[in-house]
This record gives sequence, structure tokens and C-alpha cells, in this order.
Amino acid sequence: MRTRSIFAMCCAGALVVLLAWAFTVWRPSQVPGRALVVKWEGAVIGHNFRDFGASLNACLGTPLMREGQAFRAAMWFSGFSCAAVGSPETILSLNFDPKDGHEFYCLQDDGTPTIGKHFNARAELNDLEFAKNWPNPVVRAEVCGFFAEGFAAIARGERLLVHCDAGRDRTGTYAALLQALAAEAAGRFDGALIDAVECDYRKTKSLAPAKLGRMNRFLRDVQAQGGPSRFLETHCALPAKVALGAGRALLAHPPPVL
Repeated sequence: MRTRSIFAMCCAGALVVLLAWAFTVWRPSQVPGRALVVKWEGAVIGHNFRDFGASLNACLGTPLMREGQAFRAAMWFSGFSCAAVGSPETILSLNFDPKDGHEFYCLQDDGTPTIGKHFNARAELNDLEFAKNWPNPVVRAEVCGFFAEGFAAIARGERLLVHCDAGRDRTGTYAALLQALAAEAAGRFDGALIDAVECDYRKTKSLAPAKLGRMNRFLRDVQAQGGPSRFLETHCALPAKVALGAGRALLAHPPPVL
């Protein structure tokens, strides 16, 4: 009897996987000509979703960043409700691979897709959490558009969602620079802030022990290069004034512009 029960459970599980696979493969694209991806695995794996302003505030113990505007996630939300990932108005897909062209999206209440934007036309982004890689002209060419678009979305007051595969390293680096810019705009880019960013990074459950300390080391390197606004100006030719403006807009209590 027990063997039958185990067999039945295995069959049921296989059927669920098969149906989910079929749903993923055959679900029609919401937009003709675009390869939108449904990530049904999110029901099991989880979105690794959080408001990274609220997360930083909790780690820091003080309300530095505005909450409800900037979010981070893994890719597993794709194909389902935008409400599950902060109802973003702009999505940045750091894991877009130009070789396969798959795009990630969420569905608004009326069924309209909000599709992730991407600016890397030649290569998939990787290893952004190592400052030594940023002088590479290929890395700069592929990553800088994501920051220019993120700053524009923040200036428009839009809710921003940043994601990659696991929502960990590429996403963590992007979030770390926005968190650091907010702190720099408030005159608080210091060791306590860097530790709080590392604290936010460590909330990702899939973080292997070897990755511990990566955001701390990355921001220490950024600090040694003059701070986040100078870092992005150097590597992305984004004016420090624009970067600091985005940081100021992300603050819970923005200082007056002098």
C-alpha cells in the first residue's frame, strides 16, 4: 500500500511538472514578435523579492531611503502578476542574454505586460560585483545603459524593479550603487552604510558562503575611487550631478537642493 502511495505521488508530481512545462512552452506571447518568458518555477523557488529601500533601512536602523519605489527580485516572477513584485512601472532585466533574446515581464491588473528593459546588445552581464571588471570597455558598454534608464525612471517618480536570474549578484551590485548614491546624497556614505548594504545582500537565501562580503568589498573599492557618483561618472560617463540627483530622489527625507 505504501509503495502504491509513493508511486501515485510521483506520478502526480510528474504530471504537474509536465503541465507546467507545457504551459511555459505553449503559452502565447502577449506581444507578437517578442520572446516573453513565463517562469512557472517561481511557485516553488520564490521570487527573492524585496523593497531594497525598506531592506536597507531595516539593516541600518534608520529610515534613509524612500520605501515603495525601488525593488529587487529573481527572474521567477516573469509571466505573472506585477502586484507580486511591487507593481513596477519600469523593469530592468540585468540577465537579458542577447543570444537567445528571452524577455522577462509581469502582468498588470488588466493583463497588459510590463516588459523588462535591457541595454546589452552584445553580451550577457556578469561579475559586476567586482570593481576590477568595470574598466573593461565591453562591461561598460553593456551595463551603463541600465543606470541611465534607472536614473530616468527614478526622476519620473516611477516604481523600479531590478532583477537578474537569482536576484543576487548583478541585482545586488545595481541595488548597492543606488543605495550608496542615496547615502552619498545624504552625506552618509560611510562604513555603517556599507555594512547595511552587505546586510541587505545577505537576505538572499541562495547566497553561498564564498559570496559573503562581496557587496562590502565592492563598495569599499567604490569608496576608494571617490564614491558612487564619481565611480559611475568615471566608468559610464554619467554626470555625477545626475547620479546624485537619483540618489537624492530615493531618500526618505531629501535635503533641499542648494
